Amino acid sequence: NEFINKEIIISIVDINGKKLIEKTINNIDGKFEFKMNLNYIKSGLYLLKINAELEFFTRKIFIQ
Repeated sequence: NEFINKEIIISIVDINGKKLIEKTINNIDGKFEFKMNLNYIKSGLYLLKINAELEFFTRKIFIQ
């Protein structure tokens, strides 16, 4: 698995680039699960960014 033994940083960013949430996970076994409370974030389009050391992923998400 490409995420084994890596520090993973997960963030939610609004369309203006403002970081709303950032969570760091130390991934030991290649699997991770976490929950984020998004109740205080207004409905709309956001970016979910995942940084696993030298690997970066970005996904659009819609929060209702």
